Amino acid sequence: LKSRVKPGMVSSASEPVKDESGHSMDDLAEVDTSMKDLIQQINAMNDKIPKRLDKFQQQLEEKQKVTDAKLKRMIKESTDKSFKVVRGQTEKIDKLQKGLQAFQNMFNQ
Repeated sequence: LKSRVKPGMVSSASEPVKDESGHSMDDLAEVDTSMKDLIQQINAMNDKIPKRLDKFQQQLEEKQKVTDAKLKRMIKESTDKSFKVVRGQTEKIDKLQKGLQAFQNMFNQ
């Protein structure tokens, strides 16, 4: 009778057949199924990683474009302001030089 009992079948005592570690074949089948489910979940998550990385890369590039545009605008505004200050100072220096020249001309006459 025992020679006809196959793994997963019950023995003549109505108990599951156990391997040398004391686990029944049904227990091992459950663990195997659980492992397969876990592997499928891991594979599904791994499949999503490239898509998530692409999305992250796109968001990063969009933020970089905004940052670059802001920086470019700030540089332009700063440069324009500096040119206005320099131009204003140059005009003041020119006026002072003309005034000084006129003053010197008055004394030289």
